[in-house]
This record gives sequence, structure tokens and C-alpha cells, in this order.
Amino acid sequence: MKYIKSYESLAHTTKIGNYVIVESESIFTNVKEFINNSIGKIVDIVSNVSTPLKVKYINIPKGIKHYFDNTRSFYIKQIKYISTNREDLKPFLIANKYNI
Repeated sequence: MKYIKSYESLAHTTKIGNYVIVESESIFTNVKEFINNSIGKIVDIVSNVSTPLKVKYINIPKGIKHYFDNTRSFYIKQIKYISTNREDLKPFLIANKYNI
């Protein structure tokens, strides 16, 4: 698990292939809940756009699948947790689920 120190920047530690838990700003509750409670994988970082991160999710429910264009774009500031290993992020999802 990569802990970001106060002097480090997420922009410099974010890499393609990293796993993330993102804080969604979607106005649709079901989309927001799915994103906030799922682990995504960074598949692209674009430097010249306002939302530079392209995050891919798996097992998207059919009811919200049409809100995803294979990936979803996010700002770097929306990253809550980041890791090179998917398993490292699972405890954060469990803690969030049980409000620990």
C-alpha cells in the first residue's frame, strides 16, 4: 500500500496499472455508490484534459452499465486510496461498508 506523505503529490505517484478507490461526484446515487465501493484500475493518464485519469471497473451492474464507456474519467484529487496491489485496497472497502 502506498501512503502519500504530505510533501508528495498524487500526480507523481499515480501510474497506469495502479488500483484505486475513487470518491465519485456523480449525481446518480446508484453510480456513486458503485464507484465509491469498488476498486478500479487506472488504464490511461491523459495530461492535456481536465479529467486525466481513465479508470476501468469490472462487474458493473446492468442497471448502471450505460453510464460507463468501458472506463470512467476522474480527477486526480478524487483518489481516496491507491495501491499497486488490488488486495491492499479491500480492507478499506470492508471498513467503509461497516463504517469502521
